[in-house]
Amino acid sequence: MRKFALLAVLAALLLTACSAGTRYTRTAADGRIELTIQSLNGALDQTLACNSGDQIAIHVSNMTGDVRLRIALPDQEPIYEGCELPETFTVSVPETGEYALRVSGKGAGTLVFEVVQP
Repeated sequence: MRKFALLAVLAALLLTACSAGTRYTRTAADGRIELTIQSLNGALDQTLACNSGDQIAIHVSNMTGDVRLRIALPDQEPIYEGCELPETFTVSVPETGEYALRVSGKGAGTLVFEVVQP
C-alpha cells in the first residue's frame, strides 16, 4: 500500500511538472527565427547572428500573459529589454556577434526575429 501511495504521489508530481512547462515550435533560416509559443512558463533562449549596423526586426502577434524580451551579447548590457512588446519594432545592432534572445515569463503568442541588413 505504501508503494502505491508513493507511486501515486510521484505520478502526480510528474504530470504537474509536464503541464506547467514551456511548449513551442521554432522555425529558423537565413537570419530569421520564428517562435510560436503555445505555453511559456519560464525562459526560452535562442541566438541570432548579427553584424554591426544590422537591425533586428521583431514582429509580435497574438501575445497573451506576461512576457518579457531581452536581447544582448553574452556578458554585456542588453540592447533591448522590455515587457510591453509592440506589434512591430526594430532594434539597432551596435556590434557583430551572436545575440542572445531571451523570452521569459508566462504566456503565449508568436515572435518573429529577422536580421535586416543596411
